[in-house]
Amino acid sequence: MKKDSSPLMKKDNSMNPNLKLLLPPPDEVSFAFITRSGTFTDGDLLVNKDDVQIVSQTDDESKICGRNQKNRSKLNVYHTCGSQSIQQRVEKEVQDIDKPSRIRIWVITHLSNKGLPVNEVVKSYASQVIDGTLDMNDDDIFVQIFGPEKHRHVRGYGVGVIHSELFGSSSKVHDLERRLNESKKISSRI
Repeated sequence: MKKDSSPLMKKDNSMNPNLKLLLPPPDEVSFAFITRSGTFTDGDLLVNKDDVQIVSQTDDESKICGRNQKNRSKLNVYHTCGSQSIQQRVEKEVQDIDKPSRIRIWVITHLSNKGLPVNEVVKSYASQVIDGTLDMNDDDIFVQIFGPEKHRHVRGYGVGVIHSELFGSSSKVHDLERRLNESKKISSRI
């Protein structure tokens, strides 16, 4: 059986002093060791110096981290996509439908795989969405339950999808409505 060679030990099985790093108390210095390999013994971190990267945190980064932590604590409606984007999750779940509705996308991304809501807020929204699907279209349901859409963002489609890409620009819509009304007038005369 081959004996494992460790970069932490010398050939004579004594500790290599160049590889032993002691972590300072957290109140002295604000940094962390990120390692690819290493072992913990008696509170000391034993790693190869080539595997260590020291990451410091500036005051600006600390402010950003604090702000992000505060905003995350306000979050009520959790999505269940994990590290996948909404588009990836939808493509994985819905392969037979050409273009799934906003309601279907919301259900896929906010309910667990078993169809259960992740918290009470999602449960109340899910019941409102399911009850509202009987007599309204998708856009009416979303506006009624979640409020009006924000500029340059379409709720339920993830990052990067804007209203004009999905529904067309307002000038195109007005042009199509005008042409439809003209064709209705012409057909009513005949």
